[in-house]
Amino acid sequence: MINSQIESRLDSYMPTEPPMWNVTDIDFKKWADEGVTTILSDVEACLGVTGSAELIPEHVEALHRAKDFGIPNLALQTNLTAIGHRQLLEGWRSQAEADIVLSPLEGKERKPGPYMGYKAMQYYDLDPMTDGNKVGVIGDKASADMRAGYFIGAEHRAWTRPFGEQHIGDRLIRGPFEANLRLYAHLLLNPIIDQETIVIDDQPVKLADVIELRPDAPDGVDRIVGYGIEDIVLSDELLETIKRPAFWVAVEQIQDITNQYTENPAEKLKEWLYENGRTTADMLTNSRVIIAAGLVAVNLSNLDTQTKQRISKALVATAYATDALDGRAAKAHKDGVTKEGGAKDQNYDKVLSNVVDLFVLLPVGSIDTLSLFASAGRDVGITLLRQPFMRRGIDTKSINSGKFSTTVKAGAQLFGLFAGERFPDVNRKLQIVAAGLKVATMAHAPYVWIEQHERKLHDQKIALRQLELLEKVS
Repeated sequence: MINSQIESRLDSYMPTEPPMWNVTDIDFKKWADEGVTTILSDVEACLGVTGSAELIPEHVEALHRAKDFGIPNLALQTNLTAIGHRQLLEGWRSQAEADIVLSPLEGKERKPGPYMGYKAMQYYDLDPMTDGNKVGVIGDKASADMRAGYFIGAEHRAWTRPFGEQHIGDRLIRGPFEANLRLYAHLLLNPIIDQETIVIDDQPVKLADVIELRPDAPDGVDRIVGYGIEDIVLSDELLETIKRPAFWVAVEQIQDITNQYTENPAEKLKEWLYENGRTTADMLTNSRVIIAAGLVAVNLSNLDTQTKQRISKALVATAYATDALDGRAAKAHKDGVTKEGGAKDQNYDKVLSNVVDLFVLLPVGSIDTLSLFASAGRDVGITLLRQPFMRRGIDTKSINSGKFSTTVKAGAQLFGLFAGERFPDVNRKLQIVAAGLKVATMAHAPYVWIEQHERKLHDQKIALRQLELLEKVS
């Protein structure tokens, strides 16, 4: 009962489509096809910067396109009172070529109250009980615009990302609440993507069916390299090389480099990484798992404490050296890094980091249990948090703050290993700071993921519109 009440309450804050970057991303043609005749749009932080008399030209043009698609009615609404601001409101109405601007005279008429929405529907002779499908609401705040649209029964509600300077109250009080609602909206409204399905000629096709279309494929290799491109022919020698374990291929290639090229090694290495950077990166990344296993074995053995520490120092230093090099090797490859390689690198970093904390630093008192569990809990939490976003096609790649926190954590662990005993107070503070930074990135990361996702979709829509214009001109 309580859960259903909470869900019902949350639904009242939700848009009817996934949150988007700005007004230009709204599919007004789809709205028109679905019966929308009236748009009710917020102004500040949506069509223009808060407090500005000038609206953003691109956003105004988007509203004009809505009229071109067959949505004749446009009303603006704002919580800014008309008293003392009539000239500003009239300027907004003129720029947007809106029919009316709705502004509250009393506090109760402010959004999320439905009063301005009802007034707009009355103006356009729409019945709130039956004509909700004819109204499209646009706004940058779930707690004001989306909720107000929900109350008047608007069946099309678009939530844009706020831009420009926000009021201090919005940043401190409303901001965190809005951010979490935006996360929920993405998880609720972005459809789960079937990773086993691809689209061919606008029709979903299962990968298993595609595989059966190519019975001549030798162990599936030519479906991965050059599939669908007729002028790419893979030699038997290349196929055999691809099928062999990457580790032995890398070892043999390193031997060839050592034997055949002794002059100008930096240039030769660059040339070699251009062809084999990804293989080298995989080898370096995989080595960290082996090193982590070695750390566990050494620190659970019967060796004396000093010997364990000496071996651990060498292994940890080697592991973090591979971490510093694998990304460079992958980037040096002619095709650059892969999403899968980056994800594996991050997962292996987490495994190594927690093994060092638990089996190397904790037994000698170089890290306290609270810092250990905070760091480990963050790694588990961020891994679980990624899953629902990734299933909905939202990229969860590492962000700058995450990379920085990982670097600080690695530095703190190395300090604890090599200097923790001599400077215990400095080490203790450094371990707390490192754990705190990791926890902070867990709270920050999801908001960056959805911001990147919305911006990516926005850029794609711009590119498509430009392509359509070029096609019309040609």
